[in-house]
Amino acid sequence: NTLIADYVAKSGFFRVFIGVNDLEREGQYVFTDNTPLQNY
Repeated sequence: NTLIADYVAKSGFFRVFIGVNDLEREGQYVFTDNTPLQNY
């Protein structure tokens, strides 16, 4: 989280979309097309 937060802060963007979420099951991240986040 720190890496992403630092990147966003330095980029000057106010909003970003990283394309993954854990809305259906907390802790199981998937991309917007529901493919699982792997090798993390």
